[in-house]
Amino acid sequence: MTTTMAHTTDRTSSGRLVSPANALPLLGTALEAQARGGLCRLILRQRFHNPHEQPLGVTYALPVPEDASVSGFSFRVGDRTIVGEIDRRASARERFENAILEGRTAALLDEERSTVFSQEIGNIPPGADLDVEIEIDLLLRWLEEGQWELRIPTTLAPRYLGAEGRVPDANAIRQDIADGPTAVRASLALQILDSLGAGRGPSSPAHRLTTVAQGESVSVSFADEAVPLDRDVVVRWPAAQPQVGAQLTLAGKDTVPSRAFGLLTLVPPEPSAAAWPVARDLVLLLDT
Repeated sequence: MTTTMAHTTDRTSSGRLVSPANALPLLGTALEAQARGGLCRLILRQRFHNPHEQPLGVTYALPVPEDASVSGFSFRVGDRTIVGEIDRRASARERFENAILEGRTAALLDEERSTVFSQEIGNIPPGADLDVEIEIDLLLRWLEEGQWELRIPTTLAPRYLGAEGRVPDANAIRQDIADGPTAVRASLALQILDSLGAGRGPSSPAHRLTTVAQGESVSVSFADEAVPLDRDVVVRWPAAQPQVGAQLTLAGKDTVPSRAFGLLTLVPPEPSAAAWPVARDLVLLLDT
């Protein structure tokens, strides 16, 4: 989601200014998310294009929200979809480089830090579009005001790394700095499945939003349709009710009908509610 550069970029020289005209071939980003009970499933879609007459490779840094994990990775070129596999770093690197040497289109997603991933895409065919899809599961932040907060980083700011050699992975997390606005934009499609209560809706301190109520859910998008990748996407929505709330989320029952995993989320009452915080026991009865 940050500035992308061709493989000829020298990653050790990061910190220099880079013209947005060289920030190819990322065309756009789409953020699709579904949130409920303190959890969010985020699907990041990016489209790349190779405008040249030769195969192209790109390397770019991907910021990931805190308390998040990457759970899926795939890309599509032409009519083929390639699904990523989890592997040890050395083995994954070897498989990626072998595929490039064989002339195949390949991609490698590598975790540099818990909030920074690097991705290499090699052999994008001349004139071709390549669509990348990354699935991310993350925890929402609970605010004292009785709101859930979703925060999605879209860029990496310069980091202080100290003296040369002090940070072992410095070359992996350094980034070039654009000297002006980039043309790449991001769209948002967020579905909130929490009960918001009458007269209350999502808000953002960073972007103007458009919200549409659809039955028991609320759809959220950018009012400007697409926004620059220059700040975090922050969406907040009130979830606290006058009484303590509880939500149960089930998963896995579609795969194995006789088995499912459940997550019980207890939501505190509104800050203005006349409720005394008292110690209590919680007993869960599972009828199997």
